[in-house]
Amino acid sequence: MAKLASLPPRAACGNQDKASRPSVSLGNGSQDASKGAGKSKYEERWKRPYKVVATVLDKRSEQSSMNDSLTALLNSYPTAAAASFRFVPTDVIAYKTLTLCVDTWQPVLSEWRCGQVQSMDVQGTAVEMSTWTLAITDGSIVFHEAIHSEQQSVQASEINDLRFLSGPSYSSLRNADDEQNASKTTGGTEQVVPQK
Repeated sequence: MAKLASLPPRAACGNQDKASRPSVSLGNGSQDASKGAGKSKYEERWKRPYKVVATVLDKRSEQSSMNDSLTALLNSYPTAAAASFRFVPTDVIAYKTLTLCVDTWQPVLSEWRCGQVQSMDVQGTAVEMSTWTLAITDGSIVFHEAIHSEQQSVQASEINDLRFLSGPSYSSLRNADDEQNASKTTGGTEQVVPQK
C-alpha cells in the first residue's frame, strides 16, 4: 500500500498568524471598552471625511413631469372601467397597467401606454391590441401607430387609468358625457306644471 504524502495542516481561522490576517481597526479599543456598555463592539467608524465629486443624472424627474403633463391632458378624454367594458375593434386607448412585482410582491403602476384594439376574447378578459405611440406636441396629445407595431395581449383586469382617444367607444362615451353635461346645465330651469 502506498503511503500518501502528508500535507501541511490547514490553519484554523483563529490560529492564523497576525502577519497573514488583515487588520481591522474599529477605533480606540481601550477607550471604547471603558465607555461603552451600550455600544456594540463592531461599531462602524469613518476614517476620513469625503466629498461628492460626481452625480448621476436622474431622468426620472424629467419623465415624472412629462407623465404629469400627459395625465393632465388625458383627463379631458372619456374613461370607463376596463374590467366591465366591452372594447370595440379600432378603439384607440391610452392606459396604465397595474401588475404585481414577483420579486417584492408590491403593485407596480406602469407609465402611459397607447394601443389600438384589434380584438377581445369571448370572456372579455384579454384584449389584443397593436402598439401605438403617445406624446405631447404643442400642448396637445398626439397618437399614431408605432413604426414597428407589434400585437400584444393585455389582461383587462390589469388595465388602469383607461382613456379612450379615438374610435367607436370614444364617440359613444363622448356623446354620453355631452348629454349628461347638457342635462345638468338645463336641469334647474325646467318646471313641471301640474294639470287640473
